[in-house]
Amino acid sequence: MIEETEMNENVQNYFSILMESLCARIEGNEEREDSLLDYLDKIWNNLTPEEIEIINKIIKEFKND
Repeated sequence: MIEETEMNENVQNYFSILMESLCARIEGNEEREDSLLDYLDKIWNNLTPEEIEIINKIIKEFKND
């Protein structure tokens, strides 16, 4: 089982990269955005089911606001 601290770091890292990709999109830096989105895919593929559940809950809450 993954430790809570490590899980929090993985989830925080995911959202950090997501925000960086959004900034790249706003700046019109398509190459950087694509690179970051590819990296997000790699991160996603290495997340545990628990981490994915946390990320999905956060996104759902954000969409509801």
